[in-house]
Amino acid sequence: MPTLWTDLRYGLRMLAANPGFTAIAILSLAIGIGANTATFSLADAILLRPLPVDRPSEIVRVDSTSATTPYGGVSYPDYIDLRDRSKTLQGLIAYHDIPLGFRPSPDAPAQVKLGLAVSTNFFDVLGVKPALGRSFSADEDRQPVVVLSDSTWESQFGRDRNVIGRHVQLSKVDFTIIGVAPKTFTGLDLFVHENGYIPLGMQQQLAADGKTSLEKRDSLSLGVYGRLQSGRTASEAEAELKAIAANLERAYPETNRGRSVSAMPELQVRIRQDPDNAVQTAILLSIAGLVLLIACANVASLLLSRARARSREIAIRLAIGASRGRLLRQLLTESLLLAIVGGGVGLLLAVFCMRFFGSLRFPSTLPISIVTNLDLRVLFFCAATSLLSGIVFGVAPALHTLRADLTAAIKAGDSAPSKRSRRFQIRSVLVVGQVAVSMVLLVAGALMVKDFTNLGQARSGFRTDHLLLAPMDPELSRYREAQARPFFQQLADRTRTLPGVRAVALGQHVPLGITSSKTALTVEGYEMPKSQKTLSVLSNIVDDHYLDLMHIPMLSGRNFDRHDTTAAPLVAIVNETMAKEYWPKRNAIGGRIHKDNQTLQVIGIAKDIKYRDLSEHPQPFLYLPFAQQFTSFMTLHVETAGDPAILAGPVMAEIRRLDPGMTVSDVQTMQHFFTEGALLGNRLITQVVTGIGVLGFVLATVGLYGVIAYSVSRRTREIGIRMAIGAAPESVARMVLRQGFTLTAIGVIIGLAMSLAVSELLTNLLVGVSPRDPLVYTFVILLLGGISMLACYVPARRAARVDPLLALRQD
Repeated sequence: MPTLWTDLRYGLRMLAANPGFTAIAILSLAIGIGANTATFSLADAILLRPLPVDRPSEIVRVDSTSATTPYGGVSYPDYIDLRDRSKTLQGLIAYHDIPLGFRPSPDAPAQVKLGLAVSTNFFDVLGVKPALGRSFSADEDRQPVVVLSDSTWESQFGRDRNVIGRHVQLSKVDFTIIGVAPKTFTGLDLFVHENGYIPLGMQQQLAADGKTSLEKRDSLSLGVYGRLQSGRTASEAEAELKAIAANLERAYPETNRGRSVSAMPELQVRIRQDPDNAVQTAILLSIAGLVLLIACANVASLLLSRARARSREIAIRLAIGASRGRLLRQLLTESLLLAIVGGGVGLLLAVFCMRFFGSLRFPSTLPISIVTNLDLRVLFFCAATSLLSGIVFGVAPALHTLRADLTAAIKAGDSAPSKRSRRFQIRSVLVVGQVAVSMVLLVAGALMVKDFTNLGQARSGFRTDHLLLAPMDPELSRYREAQARPFFQQLADRTRTLPGVRAVALGQHVPLGITSSKTALTVEGYEMPKSQKTLSVLSNIVDDHYLDLMHIPMLSGRNFDRHDTTAAPLVAIVNETMAKEYWPKRNAIGGRIHKDNQTLQVIGIAKDIKYRDLSEHPQPFLYLPFAQQFTSFMTLHVETAGDPAILAGPVMAEIRRLDPGMTVSDVQTMQHFFTEGALLGNRLITQVVTGIGVLGFVLATVGLYGVIAYSVSRRTREIGIRMAIGAAPESVARMVLRQGFTLTAIGVIIGLAMSLAVSELLTNLLVGVSPRDPLVYTFVILLLGGISMLACYVPARRAARVDPLLALRQD
């Protein structure tokens, strides 16, 4: 231990004695470590983070499985049977998200909030203790009590500790606040964070018609998690639950035929359910790791340069009896000090990036956000990365330093020629590697930028200009169908009379939005696989003005009209992909679709658009008329003559005139919804990859500058002799530039080969650009070559200005 403290004190003195070297080394490491820590925090937030509960390794996710649905919800009756019969699980919880009309006080306007209806053992099984108040008791399954989330407690009640016992209105039902969840518990979803928790049995009282499908065994609407008994594994729990599911299939063949269950850790389910997300996360972490390699190469190059200046010191210490092992520990201690300080500064940079990630807001009324925490996992990653970096960039320079020729070093000191060429070759290899890796990063960033630009210009198939969107759900105000239909009709009629309004339409979902619907159906005359009972098709419920207002053309047949009422035959419109797929050899017009004991006749074929993602392939889609297929949640689409944002106030005023207590989601323009919602994920990935690429490029440029400047400083005498015997300054400058060009060219050639080799890995991140786009590669080569030559210009200019007399007097 005394030796360690001695090494630390000496290392700190040496670093303080060379502030320029120390600052550059720390800054390089801070960029590399900061980029990796920030990327890890993002990867943790979107994929890797364990559930925010006590002992998350004991938690397994239970899903209903079938031949067509490997990860599905569980019905409430099945949940009860699984819960009561399982011996491998300590407990089993069930939950279901539910939108709520939230009013913190009687005189406050209603707000749309997301609640989680949960089984009363929810907090107990998860091991989550409320920060304030209590959780649910076993007999409160049908009691109007609520546990608030920490964010709702802060935003609505200012963290008032006297909130326990107060009443709030949820969808016009009075609830008593009994507790507040801890700040660390953000819910069971990585992105959607609920505003509050209510008993599962309260769904019936909140429903406008007082009905719920909770008791139906074929209603697969619940998410289910279980906690393993001590010493039990997920595979044991799954085997037991499968046996129980088999018994249920025999007991209830009409609803449970072909259904089983799975039980797996949450991370395993995430990766299996969304493998593309896992691949994208791995790519982001790999790209960030390349920046750290460049930073380590930079610092290693600096240490090799510094070793030249310390050769006399090391030789003297060896000559007076210091062992090489003792000096190796000292040099590695200095490297680790650099890494630790660089890691500390990098952590500050990472925190800044994490705050940026956390500030991103999705254009949705759902409480969606990216939560990046500076927790022990992130701190451990930063510390481990710092220590590993210190070893990576410190070992090789330390070993080279200790190989000094004692006699030559003591006599000549800094000017000793020992191993000079080999050291420079190592520095040259490092800078070539930096250039090559930076090219890979620049290619990745340039491809992402071009891809994002193409996405922004891609044809979505529908209009995005001069539109105002106002989503609302009268059911949250306890409207039944008989009340909601007149409300929507009156609102549409009133809005059409507002100055500046051209047209008004109603649609359940907005294309490319977060919410969407799927309809289970069968197509008459279409033969499905034997193991499949129904088709699952994306759908939207719209009125007879919707397709015209959204500029979605009809390819054949007719649009909905005022004659399509509940008294008329039930109809539907399909898109061109659905018509080709399910009526391949006949005209889809007049075709029959069966859903929910209804028979629909196809009356029209609409042109394909982008429904959920700009990168999606054409897929079947079904339009249903609002007049015949009621849904409470609808979005008012208002076409305007001018700026649609100006009409947000007048439209809201009309809604309040009809019902002051109506819960309305955020009113926004379609352009804002499109740019900030549909492109948000692509923009974030592009910004991260491009930012990392630029950081790597800057570090590589600094490394190239450093190696050329070092070469010039070591060749000052040689340059002086050349100029003394007649060499022109221009020829000396060209000699230095030629050296820089050679290193850059070798790095670019290697980087080009590496980029082409790994380009296919970027396929998961790209949509409308080839991973081998020639324009991108040409641009990156020219950029890298041009900036590299600029980095070499300063040392070349310095070499051209060497005074021969001063250079020859050096020795």
